[in-house]
Amino acid sequence: MVLYEFSANPGNHEESCYFVAVGKTVPNYYPAYGLDVHEAYDLHLGTRFMLVMGVGQANASRLSEFDAAARAREIVDRVAPGEPIEGLKVSSAFEVAGQLHVVLSCTLGGERVFLFAGECPPGFSRRADVPPNVVYRIHLGRVLRGEPGD
Repeated sequence: MVLYEFSANPGNHEESCYFVAVGKTVPNYYPAYGLDVHEAYDLHLGTRFMLVMGVGQANASRLSEFDAAARAREIVDRVAPGEPIEGLKVSSAFEVAGQLHVVLSCTLGGERVFLFAGECPPGFSRRADVPPNVVYRIHLGRVLRGEPGD
């Protein structure tokens, strides 16, 4: 598989950068979001995982028993015990083969971050400049490659 970066102005809008994945994969293209090539590769892997596994948005009833504050505390305490968690909210939630994967957003030490919780492999990302569904797919790609995240 090869990733190419290119610029285009679809629909005669402002020119934007994109990545396209081609080769021994299902071709796809993505807005560049300011990602580096490694993040773009992780995004492609995570997207392929979502498509193959039939991942979809979780319905609100699945979140009724999910304790976002407790899960966020568990994740944060692994890397910064006792660090105050501010502005916690559920940004996205996905159904994955009967499991609940949740993307939380919060502020830690003055920095906006995403946390990956629920039955998703836990972790966090400092890429709060991209949509939560994109940062989730990047996280999945890293997990699939066995690479550490942020």
